[in-house]
Amino acid sequence: MAFARLDEFVQTSIGQAVPGALVFVCNQPATVTPPGPLTALFGSSSGGSIANPLVADGNGHVFAYVTPGIYTIIITHPLLGTLVYTDQSFQLGGGTAVNTAFQVPGGAINGTNTIFSLTQTPNPGASLQVFVNGLLQRQGIGLDYTLAGNVITFSFAPTTGDNIQTYFFF
Repeated sequence: MAFARLDEFVQTSIGQAVPGALVFVCNQPATVTPPGPLTALFGSSSGGSIANPLVADGNGHVFAYVTPGIYTIIITHPLLGTLVYTDQSFQLGGGTAVNTAFQVPGGAINGTNTIFSLTQTPNPGASLQVFVNGLLQRQGIGLDYTLAGNVITFSFAPTTGDNIQTYFFF
């Protein structure tokens, strides 16, 4: 059986690794509390079951192999709270390594600021998914936000208490 590689970095808004973060890989539809249903994870491309959730190492890194498909990723840690990413696709690759990041972008959430930054540049830029209070935002001129390099510019100013999360390839 062929497996797809899940390879993630969990970081704060300033790019600091979040060691010890729990990364649950769930079948869809998923529940957040408790996270589930959990999918089977494997330690190598040839199999060998490993525990789910994954625990981020000292660099905030987790990896595992999964059956190709679409999953919900739930990350929990006292610094981040609970982050939920639905419809995450893990497919067989063409041999090219791809890094992904779950990140809270840097910038003041105060009702006036519209500019936020990421510690890496999404590549491709279209891989960036931005969520405000759990709602997926639309990328493009005249829509919810634009991306220039590693800078997100919203067409509105997120207000105090809003929760901004991103997921992207780099």
